[in-house]
Amino acid sequence: MDNGINSRQKKIVSWVGVLLIAVSLVFIVNRFLDAELDFAVLASPQVIVGLIAISLAYSIVYIVTAVNYRAWIYNVSGFRIPYPQAISIYCSANLYKYIPGSVLALVGRNRLAVEYSGLSHAKVAFSTLMEGAFFVIAVIITTLIFSFEYAAQGISQINFSPTVIIIVAGILLLIALVIFLTRHRIKTFFKDIGEIGKLKPLALTKRFVAAILLATAWGSTFLVILILMGQPMDLRLALKVIGLFNLSWLVGFAVPIAPAGLGVREAATLVLFGGVVNDGHLLLAIMAHRVIAITSDVMAYCIAICYAKVKRT
Repeated sequence: MDNGINSRQKKIVSWVGVLLIAVSLVFIVNRFLDAELDFAVLASPQVIVGLIAISLAYSIVYIVTAVNYRAWIYNVSGFRIPYPQAISIYCSANLYKYIPGSVLALVGRNRLAVEYSGLSHAKVAFSTLMEGAFFVIAVIITTLIFSFEYAAQGISQINFSPTVIIIVAGILLLIALVIFLTRHRIKTFFKDIGEIGKLKPLALTKRFVAAILLATAWGSTFLVILILMGQPMDLRLALKVIGLFNLSWLVGFAVPIAPAGLGVREAATLVLFGGVVNDGHLLLAIMAHRVIAITSDVMAYCIAICYAKVKRT
């Protein structure tokens, strides 16, 4: 009887996942249709080949990110998820971020707890929290190392409205209240992780190094796009571009009501890069990067699904 219920639950979650993918694709298509794209920049075959190569590289970065998340699951729970399932579920959940609210992208990963009875929803959620926290720390560190002076100048130009401050303060108070009310369960949860998990210093070091490398890879994609758009570049400026773009990603990440940081990240990029690179090249790069990011999300999902099917046969 329990097996029947569990099987039915898996089917329902699977169909919900398919529906969310369909809704996500609708929002993605709408973003393409709404964007005012200047295709004149694609006149150069080198630019076309370069953008295609970046899209493929970006999708591979997402696949590697999924592998890193699988490692987080193992470190937290001691449970080894097969690579095909971990990557396909992670990449499919990644598409949910285009649905307004962006929360579904995080919730979608909890399908792993439904697929594998030995894995709890709490541990999947905690793995997601740890992954996000390490990425945020990695982004902050890369920003400080690569472009501290310019990042500080750009942040000083951003005006945080009272409404945003009140919302952030309210969220922090709510989190503090939840932690206080569930402190005993949290204590038990961490005790359980300590007994069966693999959160050892070496494992945490590996996850931190992975986060630094992935953050650098994200910033590097925007750097290459800027170069393709015609921006002259040297090593010092290249490092600044990586650091500032990572900071703009952090701003978009910090505003969860914007689907995948749409609009927020672009606005932050315009502010932070003001006076650092050519405005014309910057605008083209921002437009191209958003298109590539969306395309790469879909490509990563397709690669993950194909990989899962090949491994299943």
